[in-house]
Amino acid sequence: MIERQVALVTDLARNPQVWAVLVLFGIFIISLERVEGFLFGPWPHQRRGDDRFNPLALGSRSAWLAVATLLLPGLLLALVNAVVRLSRGLPANSLGLPTDSLTWLGLVLLLVSWLVFVAGSTNVLRFGQYLRRIGLLTPMALLVCLLLGDVMLLLALMEATR
Repeated sequence: MIERQVALVTDLARNPQVWAVLVLFGIFIISLERVEGFLFGPWPHQRRGDDRFNPLALGSRSAWLAVATLLLPGLLLALVNAVVRLSRGLPANSLGLPTDSLTWLGLVLLLVSWLVFVAGSTNVLRFGQYLRRIGLLTPMALLVCLLLGDVMLLLALMEATR
């Protein structure tokens, strides 16, 4: 009995699809924290000098909130897609990633948007300041990428559950 459980755990640890699910889950948790931080902003005593709450940039903030709103369902779709593929034993490459192009393209669009959002919201290397100077161009481009990526991941999920 114990040998079977140990064998099951070692098989799961060696399965790259399990690791892909865990990485996507970690990305989802990080994204929840980043979106929450972006929505509620810093604590009131830390808001001095923070230009994210500048009334002139309110339109840009609304566009970034729309990006955050589309980011979470896309990440959830990617996570559910990976779990369904794992449970159904659908083919994956050596990294545990899907082999069909629809899922790949949806994941690429989603993860590029995620990287830009996280880098901009954490202000890594002053990237957030740069994005705020650009204005509405970046969030609108990310909205298009996220809409396409979410639709592709939804179609891939429907295909995987068929």
